[in-house]
Amino acid sequence: MSKPTSTDTLLKLTLAGAVAGLLALAWVSAVLGELLTPTGMPWTSPAQLLARLNEGSFVWPAAATWILITLAVAAFLGAAFLSARSGGRGSASQRTLAGRLANGHQLASLTEKHRARETSQLHPAADNLPPGQKLGHALAGKWQMLYSGYRQTGLSIIPPGGGKTSACVIPRMADAPGAALMTSNKIDGVPEVIAARHNLGRIWIFDPNGIYLAQSRPDFIFNPLSLVHDTVTAMELAAVIITAAKKNNPRDGDGKDDAHFGPAGETCLAWALLAAAIEKKPISAVHEWMARGELVQIKEILEDAGFDAAAADMFGFSKWPDRTKGSLIATTQRMCRDLSHNTFRDWTTPTAGIDEFDPTKFLDSKDTLILLSERRPGGTGAVITAIVKSITTAARNQAPGTARLRVPLIAELDEVANIVPWPSLPEDFSYFGSLGLCFTVYLQAYAQGVGEWGENGMRTLWQTAGFRLVGANEETTFTRGLSETIGTWEKPMGKDRPTKTLPKAGPEDFANLPAFTAFLFSANAPATLISLSPWFKDKTLSTTINNGLPATEELAQRTPKPLVTAQALEAEEVTS
Repeated sequence: MSKPTSTDTLLKLTLAGAVAGLLALAWVSAVLGELLTPTGMPWTSPAQLLARLNEGSFVWPAAATWILITLAVAAFLGAAFLSARSGGRGSASQRTLAGRLANGHQLASLTEKHRARETSQLHPAADNLPPGQKLGHALAGKWQMLYSGYRQTGLSIIPPGGGKTSACVIPRMADAPGAALMTSNKIDGVPEVIAARHNLGRIWIFDPNGIYLAQSRPDFIFNPLSLVHDTVTAMELAAVIITAAKKNNPRDGDGKDDAHFGPAGETCLAWALLAAAIEKKPISAVHEWMARGELVQIKEILEDAGFDAAAADMFGFSKWPDRTKGSLIATTQRMCRDLSHNTFRDWTTPTAGIDEFDPTKFLDSKDTLILLSERRPGGTGAVITAIVKSITTAARNQAPGTARLRVPLIAELDEVANIVPWPSLPEDFSYFGSLGLCFTVYLQAYAQGVGEWGENGMRTLWQTAGFRLVGANEETTFTRGLSETIGTWEKPMGKDRPTKTLPKAGPEDFANLPAFTAFLFSANAPATLISLSPWFKDKTLSTTINNGLPATEELAQRTPKPLVTAQALEAEEVTS
């Protein structure tokens, strides 16, 4: 339990400081006034001024009055300027709340100095790496930026309008020291990221649904079958495709498959993917095989490649009674129905004149990868998952001896629960940090994660994240647990009265957080309250983005909606 400074004590200290300041201004004014309009009185110290007042021999220089007024006005304007400059420091109630949480030396492990030392140890071969990724300014104690390290993954639970894109995704993408990727289902943040990074390397944009790009021609090609090398990887890709199909096509029912045909359909799809990979075919071939019910052809490909057990499965399926076999094929077709859409085929089929994405080359670059999709029929979230998984696989293969990438990869998985069907993400998340894969998953609510990965999966994701940000949140069961984790403090109740035990941060504190404010939970420090810093309040970054906006228009050919400058965004925030 902690006992923060009481409000009465703070008020007394403030009044004492104000009196001391006024006395100092009066003395300085008298000294300067004596030089301009001499009275013959010595002015050597504030104490001497008080002594003259007591004995009645005080003579105030005439010029000192105007000097005092001038200095007082200057002090007031200076204080107002500093207050405006530090507008993100939060209200008095926020600072009081922050004062009950970790501050000062308790946050030393999150400061620039500590992170810079850690970074030099983790990535000694990299030149001029920033100390880490900016999280936000501490709202209690010293106004300082806090950082996550390059061996940390992150989880941000921030509602719409809470500053997720403008204060987290855009600044971190802009500051990425090497390659960087982001996911989204909308245009928000895309022009700003392109504007900030277009001079660093190639901008790769995966956008089959035309969220940002105006042209229908694919920007690049990626075949998810490049991930398939054996039965295990075939099963993993099948799980991704099946998860995406269920979420993209809600009219299929409740998403639950028959206890018999479900597992058999998943196996059938997995071995079809493996056969297509062996034959070096595009992934659309899998849907064509299923549409024609060519189980025997798949069996022969697997058999010739030495996958005898998988071939035996397909042979067995082919011998099922026609009615039962038809149900199996129909189940498998439904599982891979997204593969039939033109958007899926166009962006996954190798085509002359269109580059294929190489995850290994991407990791060694300063390129930017923007992955956009929507959750609807024809959605290509499964391809997005395959692309991201290809990058993590390349990272694992690239540095088995050094354990981590030479330059860390920044990955901002925004809207991940809406478009990225990744059933194994909570388990995979645990090893990303050790490779230098700085992934941050963004959710709008804890319940959204539970809906995507289940209670156990979401709990795993929370516990394995190196840092967690929680913005305004009304999920009382969730926030009550966080409140208990943070702990309690003793509130003084007055003279001769016992103190009252209260939570440092109760569910109501979580519910009432304003935009651009978040609780920070870190593996390196106790919970604290931070102010998020939007890109349009960073003078250097906003200048870079505004100067780069013409490049975004050229890249998109035609932007779906007008671009917004930093000045317009800041003006909008002020008026709201």
